[in-house]
Amino acid sequence: MSEILYLLWSNKHQQWWAPNSRGYTGIQAEAGRYSEWDALERVRNSAACGILAQVTCMVAAPDNWSTPVVPDLAGNLKASLAAARAAREVTP
Repeated sequence: MSEILYLLWSNKHQQWWAPNSRGYTGIQAEAGRYSEWDALERVRNSAACGILAQVTCMVAAPDNWSTPVVPDLAGNLKASLAAARAAREVTP
């Protein structure tokens, strides 16, 4: 089984993060794919601004790109924040 990769949705920019954190794209198929660790780091960093509406959300990347991912922003935001909090508690 392969590692789950994640897309990152920027609530601040209303676009997907591009590969290697190099900007943003409105085209899902061009979005970067991030490891869980990298995704959590970016979510945690975006949450540091303290503005909930600007927090980045992580969404499991689809195996089949023919079906677009429509981010459940509220659900993904809660899950992303919970994961970032958990990672912070584990990280020294």
